Parts: sequence; structure tokens; C-alpha cells
Amino acid sequence: MRRDDDRPSTPLPYEDQSKMKKTSTETTRSSIREVISGARATISQPSRPFTPRETMQNRKLFYDQEYTNRPSSAISITSSNFKVLAPIRPPSQEERQSDEPETIEQSEKRKFWAGINALLQVMDPDNDSDAIKEAADSVFLLLTTHQNQLSENQQRVILQRVSKLMDNKEPLILFKATAIILQLSPDGPFLLSTCKLLFQLSKQSECDKHFREEKVLDPLIRLLRNPKQEKSWDTWLFAIAALKNISTDSTEIQKLLLKQHIISVLSNVIQMVNQKLPGNDDDEINQQAQLLVQVTSLLRNLSVLGSKCVKHFIRYQILEIMYQAMDSLNSHAEFIHNCCRILSKISIHAECRQIMIKKPYIACFLKILEHHKHNKPIVIRAAFVLGNLTFADDRESISSELSKQMGILDKGVPFLLDLLEMYINHEQKKADQRLIKETEDLLTKLIRLIANIALHEKQGSFIVTSPKAAKLIGLMEKKPIVKCEELVLNIVRCITNLSYYALTGSVEESPLFQDQVKLAQLLAPLLLYDHPDAVLESSRAFGNLSRSPDVRAWMHETRVDEVMLILIDHSRIDIVRSICGVLINLANDANARHSEMFASGSIIDRLMDVLDRADVHLVTLILQILHNLTLVDNLYKKEQIQQLRDTIIEMSHHLQDEVEAEEQDRDPSYELEAIERLQKVATNLLHQLDVINR
Repeated sequence: MRRDDDRPSTPLPYEDQSKMKKTSTETTRSSIREVISGARATISQPSRPFTPRETMQNRKLFYDQEYTNRPSSAISITSSNFKVLAPIRPPSQEERQSDEPETIEQSEKRKFWAGINALLQVMDPDNDSDAIKEAADSVFLLLTTHQNQLSENQQRVILQRVSKLMDNKEPLILFKATAIILQLSPDGPFLLSTCKLLFQLSKQSECDKHFREEKVLDPLIRLLRNPKQEKSWDTWLFAIAALKNISTDSTEIQKLLLKQHIISVLSNVIQMVNQKLPGNDDDEINQQAQLLVQVTSLLRNLSVLGSKCVKHFIRYQILEIMYQAMDSLNSHAEFIHNCCRILSKISIHAECRQIMIKKPYIACFLKILEHHKHNKPIVIRAAFVLGNLTFADDRESISSELSKQMGILDKGVPFLLDLLEMYINHEQKKADQRLIKETEDLLTKLIRLIANIALHEKQGSFIVTSPKAAKLIGLMEKKPIVKCEELVLNIVRCITNLSYYALTGSVEESPLFQDQVKLAQLLAPLLLYDHPDAVLESSRAFGNLSRSPDVRAWMHETRVDEVMLILIDHSRIDIVRSICGVLINLANDANARHSEMFASGSIIDRLMDVLDRADVHLVTLILQILHNLTLVDNLYKKEQIQQLRDTIIEMSHHLQDEVEAEEQDRDPSYELEAIERLQKVATNLLHQLDVINR
């Protein structure tokens, strides 16, 4: 029986409490783990897009046939490719004769050259390979310390003699020869042939160690760093492609390149390309795009180093300059794919997102999605990056910078819904298991993005009225959570976020929520699923669904209301908060269907136990439930009323002290608004307790 005497005209209702602010400790997102591999995906830490290992191990110059005018990597490098332009012969005996006495410096240079020349004789291709290697090591060592003692003529002689070794089939000799060549920093075709050779060698994983051990990396990076060195675009391309290949699998080489500040070199290359792109013809643009394919492939390899790499990305402004290149070359698939792979790793770091959100990356990625909507690998990664940029724990924690950019999505949301419909329909077609999994991954990332956007009122109100959003129900019916856990989690979160608009009067009609009981039937099993995010999102949805009398009746018939009572003891406070929202609505039921459950479930004692570990917001919800339960006849015992009154009075005194302290200290972190709301609810509850205690 419901009491009819002396009560507020309407019980305190509940709507999805995600609209409330949370305490600072709860809105602070957990730090990014360096390794997520093997971990179970969650809403706040989703799985990253998967790249098949065979793709990474395939050491090609390009991975598709996008460019018809690309330089050929199927070349045969021999000594004939290494030609020293206008070589000067060594001085003759007569030319060396002079009446003037030789200075000490001239004597040292002559002796030094004689030593070099003797070693070059040993490096004759017909000599023993061990002798050639030993002589090459000695020449390289001498060059690193005394190269300034050589004339241009002598350096050309060395290049000419060393180039004869390029017919050798032994990789180690080739590495020792290229190390000498790079140390001398030749120009033009000679340098291009050297870089082509290094690229060919880099295609063999067993040669990776030689790049490091034979001292090739240092002079190669120094060569790329030298702005005065004349280099054609294909010289840059093959040199960076070689570094890309050897950094594919080796963490040691990745760290070594990072230590050599290779990212500063790559930053300069991107800026150089950005300056050339405006006004260029198509052939020139294609050449620059091909160069950036190699640059971004190398950056992608380095990005796996996580926070160590992030510091360099920020220091050398990679995120700022990469946006300009992406905006100019958004139709170039392999370049864009590489950029998406980089940013899908980098954007999980808060400091990188803060930089990206200040640039028009959201608009850029929407253009990319539209242009490459049939390219699954790009769509997966672009949606993942956008999901990272738009993620917020609740409506109030959305940054001002993000809010400024959300207007861009006014035109983007209809396209995203079209994309969702296209891939849901595509997923329903028969395909092999690999393609099914790829489409599921795409839908997971895309639905996560739409769920994030739904937190913004203007876009969320549009999405919830679209018939295309209703396809989420059919997808959820088809996908069991035990097999498609992350996909289902994001579907439920999206439905939950949209339920705020459909079930709280923000919109008049929503195809997604036409059959609320059916939605409740789909969500109910997740309340007891072994994943806290499933419990959280389904209970959040019930917080809004349980506003419907039909849903409350169904919950009573199926005893789902008893599940809510069980979950009040959950260890996670955010789940308890959502469950409390449901209990508010159950206690507010006009037909008092749940009174027997409340009476048999010791709900008052259990709620009072939760008070001991609750924050201001959760205490407010609990007091709302206790307030609504005063309308259930004979539920409260005398001792419970007294205990609850004492608790509320003590809490009120404590809150008043907090308010006074805050006014003195002016601590902006303390939420006065939440405290005032709690005090109002507590006052109403004390009044109701006095009424039922008469």
C-alpha cells in the first residue's frame, strides 16, 4: 500500500547520471599502458586496429600499385652504377717534385695518403675477402678521424677504388664499402646508387645487424641531416626506405634511430615536402607523396616505442606538420594509411590528443573517411583515431577545444550513419572468417565514434531520430557478446548514450527506442556478464529505460529488478551509481510492483552500508532512493529511521563545515553545486522520515 498523507506531490525521478559531474578522481582517466596486447578491451582502453604481421614483414618499397611513375626497386647494383664524375688522377712523380722544402703538415698528409693508398691496394676485388674486410675497416677508421687531410681529388680516388667492390656478392663487404662511401658523402648519381644498394640489402632481415655493426647508420643519418648535401627525391626515398625496413622488427634499431634524433630528420623532410606541394603539377606531387610514404612508414615503426617516441613527436612538431601533408594528400591511399597507423598509436596519449584537437584533425579525418570509405584498413584506423579524439567520460568533461570542433560534425554525422548502414549490410553478406573479423573490427571502431559523438546534444539528438541508428538493435541481436565482446560493449554504450535523448523528453520520436521492452530484454543478460563495462553500460541504459512503466512491469515479471538489488553491492562505485538510478525509478513506480522485493531484500540496510564508501554524488542518489522508499507502506523500521536521521544530521554538519572551508580557501576543485543539491535532498528525506515516524 502507498501512503497518501503528507508527501511531496511527485517522488524524485532519476535520469542517466552521466549528466552529473564526477569527482576529480573519477574523471581522471587512467594512464596509458605501454602494452595493451593480450589485455581485455574496455570502453576507456579499446583494442587497437590490428595489422597482420605478414604485412609488416614484407619489405617492399610500396605495398600496392598506386603509383605508376615510381622508381624501380628491382634493380641490379654493380660497380658500373658507381661512377665518379670527372675523376682526377693521382699526381705524377714529376708533378710532385718541387724546389720548396716540404712542411711538417704536408709531410703528414703525404704519409697519411700513402697509408690510405696502400690499404686501397689491399681492397682489390681479386684479393682475399678477409683481407679486404680488414683493410676496409682501417680505411673507415682513418676517415672518421683524419678525413680533413684528404683533398677532393684523393676522396674521388677512394670512391673510385671502393666502387669496384660493388660486384662482390658478400653482404658484409658491401656494407663495409658503403660505410666508406657514406663517410665521404658523395654527390649525385653516386649517392643515389649507394642508397639503392642499401635499400636492396635492407630487404634481407639477416642484414639488419650489419647496418648497426658496420657503422652504416651514423653516416647515413648524417647524410640525410645535412641540408647542404645535394640529394634528389629518389635518393631521399631509398635512404629512408632502407631505414624503414631495418626498423620493422628490431626494437634495438628503433631505439638507436630515436637516440640519433631521426625524427628531427623526418620532420625536416615533411616540412620540405609541405613547402613544395602548393602549385606543383601532378607528377611532382606524386613524387613527393611517394617520399612521404617512406617517411611515414618509418615513423610508424618508431611509434611502437610508445611514450619514448611521443616526446620526440612533440619536440619536433610531427603532429602539426603531418596534418598539413594529410590535408594536401588525402587522396593518396598508402600515405594516408601510414598516417592513420601512426596516429592510431600516438592518439592514445593525452598529450598528443591535446595537440591534435587544436588542429582541424576531425575535419581532415572526415574527408579521409569519405574519400576512402571502401578501404577497410583506412576506415578502421581513421574511425579509431576520431574515437580517441572525441572520447569523454561524461558530458561535462568534454574539453572546450573539442566542443569548438563539434560543429564540423553537423555535416559529418549523416555520412557516418550512412557508413554504419553500409558496413552493417556488408557484414551480413557471406565472407571468409578473416573478412568477417575485419568488418566487426571496423564496426566496433565506428560505433565507438558514434557513441562519443552522441554525448553532444545537437549531434546526439540527430542520431537518435535516424532510422539507421535503429540497425544497432539487429546487429546486437546477431552478435553474441561471448564472441564479439568489444563490439557489443560499444553497441550498448551507444544505445545508452542515445537513450538520454529518447527517454528523457529531448526528442519526440526515435526508431531506436520504439520497443523499449525488447531493448530491455537484449540488455538484461549483460547485467550479470563477466565484464564490468558490460554491467556498467547496461545498468546505465536501464537507468533511462526504467522510466517506462512497461519496462518496470517487465522487470518485475522477469525478476530483473532483483538483479538490480544484488548489484547494489558491486565493488565498482560507478556501477553502484547506475544501479541506484534504476532503483530510484523502481521505488517511484506508481503501482508499487517492487515493494515486496524492497521489503525482502533488506534494501535500507544495504543502502546505508553503501553510504560508507560513497562520494557526494552517490550519497545524493542513495538519499533519493531512501526518500522514494518512504512512500512504500511499512518498509522502514523504527530503529532504521532513527539511525538514518542521525546519519543525515551528522553528514549535514560535516557538509556545512566543508562549505565554510571552501569559501575561505576558494578551492575550485570542490563542487559546491553538488553539495547544495545533496543538502536539499537530505532535508526532504528528513521531512519524510518525520512524517512516517509519527
